Amino acid sequence: MLSWLFFITTSLFILKSVQSDSNYNQGKASYFSAGQLHLVSSSVTAQSKQDVLYSLLLAQLAANAKVTRTSISAWYENYEHLLPNIAWVTSSSRSFTPFIPTTDHISLKSVITTSLAGQINPELQDILNRAFDKIQHLNPIDRIIDEFTKDAGDGNVYNLQVQSVNEVNGELTVLQLYITLTTTERTESDIFLLHEYAKDKVQIQVAYETNTLNSGLYQTIRQSIIDKLGPERIARYISMIFDDGSKN
Repeated sequence: MLSWLFFITTSLFILKSVQSDSNYNQGKASYFSAGQLHLVSSSVTAQSKQDVLYSLLLAQLAANAKVTRTSISAWYENYEHLLPNIAWVTSSSRSFTPFIPTTDHISLKSVITTSLAGQINPELQDILNRAFDKIQHLNPIDRIIDEFTKDAGDGNVYNLQVQSVNEVNGELTVLQLYITLTTTERTESDIFLLHEYAKDKVQIQVAYETNTLNSGLYQTIRQSIIDKLGPERIARYISMIFDDGSKN
């Protein structure tokens, strides 16, 4: 198990972010993790917060090592194939369907908020709103947003996921919102999540998947996942947007 992880290329590029010996605490939070935006409920324990960030980062990097992230179908085939290997069990899913804008311009922020409306509880909705408030105050050339932008796409094709993370009675569950956007329009100096694309210049699709962590199995592979990621990848790819439980 996990032998494919050796093929992930190690990067020594360090961002202001979480270290492998991270001081996570329980609390509402939002993080970038490679091409994912995580929304973490206050119900999620400190250990579970680390587990979801590290395991899904590893799944992304392993899929990236197999195929470019902009090769949408092949990338998701690899990503979803890897999830059971790291103790994530799929309980429900909905295939990609077109997202049809109702206005002349559309942003990925609007796609995310619309797609999650009615899908997440009020606390996670508040976390989403807080995350975007923080993102709106970032400079597009900030290292954190620049890394997320590079990890999510190539300027013409974006492939990102929004993870809504909750824990009830020790059961850690993630609602994954999958979003793909293909465009001929350049964002120029805008943050791509906030850029208002002309609706005739974009094709957007969304899908959903709900996963639950097999905590007993994950305990047996947790250290292996931490070791395979290593501190350099963790520091590069996982960046805090906000965390009410942060010691910093």
